[in-house]
Amino acid sequence: MSGARTGLPLLGGLLLGVLINFLLFAPPDESTIACPAASIAEFVDSAEHWVVNQEKTPQSPPADAKQGPQVVRARFAATELGIRERILVLVWAETGRLAVALNGTLAKHVSRVVALADSARLDVETSLLPSLIPFKSNSLHAHTHILNAVFNYTLQENYDWFLIMKESTYINPFLLQEMINKMSWSEKVILGVPDSSNVGRCILEAGILLSNPTMQMLIQQRHVCNNMLAASDEQGMEMCIYAATNVSCRGEHQGQEYRYWHVSGTDAPHEELQRWAMESPSLNSSLSVGSILSTADSSALHDHFIRVEVDKVEAEISQLEEEIEGMGEDLPDGPSWPVGTKPYAHAPNRYQVPVWEYFTSTEIFKNEPNQNVRALEGSDKEDIDEIIEEARRRVEEEEGKRSLEFVRISGGYRQWDAARGMDYMVDLVYRDVDTEEILERRVHLARIIERTTLVNTVPYVKEDADLTIVVPIAEEVEVLPARRLLARQARLCTSPAEENRHTRVVVAVSSRVETKSVVFIQNDLEELKKRCKRSSLEASLLSVSSDTATSLHAAEALDEAIDHFGPQSMFLLLSPYADIQKELLDRARINTIKKFQVFLPIPFIEYHPTIAGMDLKDGEKPDDESTRQRALGTLKDPAPPQRTKGLMVQKEHGRFDPLDFSVVCIYGSDYMEVRPRLMRGKRVDVGSAFLNMPPGIHVLRAIEPALRLRYHRRECDPDLEEEDLLRCTQSRRENLAAKDQLARLVFNKE
Repeated sequence: MSGARTGLPLLGGLLLGVLINFLLFAPPDESTIACPAASIAEFVDSAEHWVVNQEKTPQSPPADAKQGPQVVRARFAATELGIRERILVLVWAETGRLAVALNGTLAKHVSRVVALADSARLDVETSLLPSLIPFKSNSLHAHTHILNAVFNYTLQENYDWFLIMKESTYINPFLLQEMINKMSWSEKVILGVPDSSNVGRCILEAGILLSNPTMQMLIQQRHVCNNMLAASDEQGMEMCIYAATNVSCRGEHQGQEYRYWHVSGTDAPHEELQRWAMESPSLNSSLSVGSILSTADSSALHDHFIRVEVDKVEAEISQLEEEIEGMGEDLPDGPSWPVGTKPYAHAPNRYQVPVWEYFTSTEIFKNEPNQNVRALEGSDKEDIDEIIEEARRRVEEEEGKRSLEFVRISGGYRQWDAARGMDYMVDLVYRDVDTEEILERRVHLARIIERTTLVNTVPYVKEDADLTIVVPIAEEVEVLPARRLLARQARLCTSPAEENRHTRVVVAVSSRVETKSVVFIQNDLEELKKRCKRSSLEASLLSVSSDTATSLHAAEALDEAIDHFGPQSMFLLLSPYADIQKELLDRARINTIKKFQVFLPIPFIEYHPTIAGMDLKDGEKPDDESTRQRALGTLKDPAPPQRTKGLMVQKEHGRFDPLDFSVVCIYGSDYMEVRPRLMRGKRVDVGSAFLNMPPGIHVLRAIEPALRLRYHRRECDPDLEEEDLLRCTQSRRENLAAKDQLARLVFNKE
């Protein structure tokens, strides 16, 4: 019963579906279907209604084909950006003499001056003008050739304003620049002096100023002027400008007036200029003056307008000073003194306090580590004396009603500020004659930096110049330091950095050096060449047979090196006691310029190793009695002192000596010019020949941390020149040790 209950609904649904399918989709009656006879297949041979669609196979572009549209770039960036010069002056030169004078006065103040002259009238002086365009008249008016020249040279495209004038007209360049800077060039305008007899035309004698759009139209329509009949070339130019542009002449535009001063034919401007300026002040505001007759008139007019411009600038400066003084009270720092200059430098922190030098009428206290006071002499004395006189004059002017008598200067201070100048404070003591009262007045003065000049073009210098290092050895005692220098050079050339520049090491040995030492030096040079093979370093030994002094041996060594390697090479004269870094060679190449500059670095001089404590062993102190006694003993011992510590640029180890000129870098040709100076007297070193050099050769001095000189006993020959002897004695005294080290040596601490 359970199976029947499940199967009956399934069977009923199946039968119902078959019945519905039979009723809806019954097969057609076979009796109504007619079967035709066997048919024959027909083929269509005509193709008149066929349409053929043939797709082209896409082809890949060639490999060298450029993608995208081609852009035609202008030759110059100014052309592409539409940048033009401000003004072009076209001068019609009839005789040529005045055109030369006009080029000298006007060309410095405008973008360009072009002179156009008939080739049949050219003289030698006119033909040398830098911007001359000659033409042949060919029975045509001059304006035709001028306009054709502007078109042929495409001058109409490169300037905002154009001034057409005769050579007999003077143009005030200062007023011309002021006028075109205040006007817009984009409008069609012609400025000048309108002709009263011909409406719309400008007088060429006064000059005609055209904007760029007007000049463009004039050049495009210049053919209108080809058959124009005029009584003169001057009239032809006036008529042509008006006919081709159809723009009337005007004397004022955008608030700027074109002023003209006419000179009658009987007057000479260079004689009547002063009278004209006094009787008619409008002359000073004139843009053009005509007609002038000579170059003297042109020069006189130019000088006059320069004075007018200077007076105008000074008046503006005075007005500006008054405005600054009026606003000074409202400024946070108060009014500046002098007016418009930077105030006194304020210390940014307690480590950068500005240093003032104290001075009296006889002495000055400078900021030097090894000298407290110096005598007031030389340029310092001239400076201080002038300041004292000016301070006294100021005080006596302010106290004019009182009878004061100057007593003395109690003291003063001065400070150098690179952005401001030299500032002074002077304390003066006066006595009142009537009351016998002593008065003190403090005066502030300043030498403001007001005239700055740019250095002339310096020759281009590269770091790859060939360098020859010359090491002179005059005595046997210098052999060991020189060998240490060669060892130092060997370590420099084997450093990881690549060295492609050519360097040559030359050791010049005197005849006083023993043969055994010469052999050692020769072996050191061979070893140096092997180690520096990668850097292409050359090393050679020169023998100098001389019995002269040690100081002159360096000059003879340099002479011998120049004879071997030529005067066009760069030579670096080193002391055998030198200890150098690689940076010294780079700076020597950069700072030495042929026929322009000599490099004399200021070396770091080592103190006496024993006194400076550079030979102390572990556990020893510089204050011990045994250390002190040993230091005193080494001062009497002629043997070179020993050291256990390396030389470092520190104030305990040495000092930079500005009196040392033993290291020089110079070109051989420049050295030969100053070589005779070394023969005039006994000199302490080669560098002394470069003191007080003649104009044209600069001497560059700067402290050089990469150049260190080991301590050695320095002898000062009494036969030296007085200046060199004083310098040698002072250098030897100050390079022994620092003051605290000498005090520790002399005074025994109990």
